[in-house]
Amino acid sequence: MSLTPQETKKLESLLARATYPLPENLFYYIARTFPMVAIETVIWRAPRRKHGGLKVLLLRRSPRDPFWPNLWHSPGSILRNRETFHSAFKRISKEFGASFAKTPKFVTVLNTQNSKRGHVVQLVFRCELAGQPKRGKFFPVEKLPRNIVPEHHKLIAIVTRFVQREQKTPKL
Repeated sequence: MSLTPQETKKLESLLARATYPLPENLFYYIARTFPMVAIETVIWRAPRRKHGGLKVLLLRRSPRDPFWPNLWHSPGSILRNRETFHSAFKRISKEFGASFAKTPKFVTVLNTQNSKRGHVVQLVFRCELAGQPKRGKFFPVEKLPRNIVPEHHKLIAIVTRFVQREQKTPKL
């Protein structure tokens, strides 16, 4: 069913009045209807001992989260309208209470069409922290918790392979 020209005009005028942040129900409707762009960070820590493995920082989602209540996740966010990557990274870093040691490194883009949230284009970045996070917990990549956002297993696996390749590449 299509909208009439009058309905289209009314919808345009209503949406023009919407301010940031959008009301939650409107945001979720838009997310289910149109592709969203997500900044996904996989924050890793190198082994502290010679035979230790890579670890990644995970945070627990709120019990009120409409999609993944109480699940562990790798920090990230939907990119806001007219937001720069720098601003998005700064906002994301507030989730865990630490800053990034250097500019996050782009790893890949994923086109996830069947997420619980809807169609999401995920820009995946490898990150390191400048200090100790105030929230979250580091987990060995080979011992991730079972109750993790399903798509984040894939993000972590991709970034882990990326980091391992980087560590094997000789520096010139």
